[in-house]
Amino acid sequence: MLERVTVPTLFPPPTYSHATVVEAGTKLAFLAGAVPLDAEGKVVGAGTRYGRPSRY
Repeated sequence: MLERVTVPTLFPPPTYSHATVVEAGTKLAFLAGAVPLDAEGKVVGAGTRYGRPSRY
């Protein structure tokens, strides 16, 4: 089984998923790097060191 996951609160990636989960005897999760954009495409926590991590 293959499940592609896209987080609705993050900017939608154009050609990939934020994560893919594969079940083949065990469950594996492959994660893609996410850019610090919200669902509208605006930078989250711009101008601060801690704004991005505290957003999630």
